[in-house]
Order: sequence, then C-alpha cells, then structure tokens
Amino acid sequence: MPTGNWPHSKNFFIPIVNRSKIGAKSIFDLFELLLHSGISDSKILEMYDFFHPLLLNFDAAHLGWSSQRSSSMANTQGVMEIIEQMATTKIRFWDNLVQIIYPIETTRYVSLFPHRRGPFQGGSVASRESALANFIEAIGDDTALATLKTDVVALQTALNVAKAKQKNQMQSIELTLENLAKATLEAAEGMYYVHGNLQVKFYKNPTLMDIYFPIEKMEITTQTEFTFTLTNQLIRKALKHKFDIMTQKIHGCNVGSGRVKMYFTNGLTNEIGNDDIYVIMLPNSIEDYEIEKMGYTDIKRTLYIVNLDSITQNVELSIE
Repeated sequence: MPTGNWPHSKNFFIPIVNRSKIGAKSIFDLFELLLHSGISDSKILEMYDFFHPLLLNFDAAHLGWSSQRSSSMANTQGVMEIIEQMATTKIRFWDNLVQIIYPIETTRYVSLFPHRRGPFQGGSVASRESALANFIEAIGDDTALATLKTDVVALQTALNVAKAKQKNQMQSIELTLENLAKATLEAAEGMYYVHGNLQVKFYKNPTLMDIYFPIEKMEITTQTEFTFTLTNQLIRKALKHKFDIMTQKIHGCNVGSGRVKMYFTNGLTNEIGNDDIYVIMLPNSIEDYEIEKMGYTDIKRTLYIVNLDSITQNVELSIE
C-alpha cells in the first residue's frame, strides 16, 4: 500500500470552505451561479441539478447559524462569538506562531496540530472544547510556547464562562453548529463531484473547467477576512488594502446590540476629521459597504473601527 499523501485523492475544497463561514457562502453561491450559466449543456445542467439542493440545504443551515449568533446575550461574550473567534483569528494566530518555532514539517508541529486547523474550525461546541483541551495538553510545559498556552487557556476559560451564562441556549447552539458543519461538508463534496464530472467532460482540454469555479475567491494569497472582538471603545486598525473601487466592497457583520463606526485614513493617524466620511454598522446587522462611502481614496487606504457603545461587539469583515 502507498504510504505517501497523493493530493489528488483528497477533496481540496473542504479546507477552503472551512476557512470562514461567510467565505464559504460566497464561494458556494458563486459556484452555483457559474454552473447555472452553462445549463444549456445537458451535462452541465445535470451537475447543476445535483449541486442546487446542497446549496439550499447549506443556505438553511447558514441562516440558522446567523440567527443563533444574533441571539447571543448582549451583555456577555457569547458562545457563538468565541467559537467564531477560535475558528478565524485565534487559530490563524496560534498556527502561525507555532510555525515560527516549529516548522510545519517537524514532528513537534504535527504533535500540536495532527489535523491542522480543522478541529478548531468545524463541528460542535463539544468537539471544539476537545480540540482546545488536546492542544493545551500537547503544549504541556514547552517554555517556547508559554505565551501561546496562556492565550489558549484564556479562550478556553472564556468559552466555559459563556457556556454557563448561555446554558439554556446550548442545545440550540450545538444543533446549529452541527447542521452547518454537515451542510458545509456536503456542499464541498458536491463541488468535488462536479469537479470530477467536469474532468470527464473536458478531459482533452481541462482548462475549460476553470470557468465554472470561483477560482479568485478560492485562491486567496492575502488575508481578506478579519474578525474582531471589541470589548472597549478604543480605535482599532482593521486592515490596509488597495481596493478596486469598481469591483470590490467590504462585507460586514456586526454581532451585538451596539454600534460600530468604520472609516479610512492615510494610516498616519487613526483619528477621523470633522468633515471626513464614515459609516455606522448597526446592531446585529449584515451588510455590504461601498468603500467610497466609507471615505476610501488612493491615499486613504487604512480602515479603522471603533466600538461606539460599552458592550462587547463581535465584528467580521471580508473583502469581496
């Protein structure tokens, strides 16, 4: 039996869509749209008809997840917020920090992340708790990772506190996460099925498959998704990016009952001028923002965000 890992025997869509739930929805939606553009071909129509129910199932699960996030307790950092923080900014930070000390090909790295980021990004609350506990145990007394361990333990403690405060919601939260994880996997498997069928159809000229996949969204080489937990009213630097004002926008999600202000500056200051343009993210809102209406120019490329209220806010931004 072969002992190596042949990349073509793995569903490469799964880790891509597990990077972000918002990003996954964007990928699945565009993938279906691209398939639909070719349904005059009976073979493409067959693939579209196979994938469409999977997308509808994902959309329903995604709506349940989104609704559950919006129902988090306003005066605490809710379970859903912490789970999302773990799946995005935290696991990226932990993974990158470990790789600085223990490169990815070392046995020590593998002992810390035997399944890479997957266990922290998908599944139920209980499975995420197990991932945290196993990670802490794997770190052990490694002095090189002492600071990292402190951060992981802090998140574990915050999750336990949030669970206690939301104990009446836990069953619904668990079901929401499990449904979304299952629907995400099934949609990713559907993409892999379509990929295989397109390979058969275009086996003599496989580059023709490219028009049916949202390649730009999948092949992200720079960070385009950002998560922030705003526990005070201090100004936070969110991102610096050169936008194409004709095609790009910022997709924002604000979880909590407070408002968040967003604006661009030249990066030399985090303060906004009296006459400068800004936008307000309303409580429990999901919205697309035109960057020019946020004050973006070729000079003002640095985005800042500030919590306008005293309660904790969880904010997700993605460049679309």
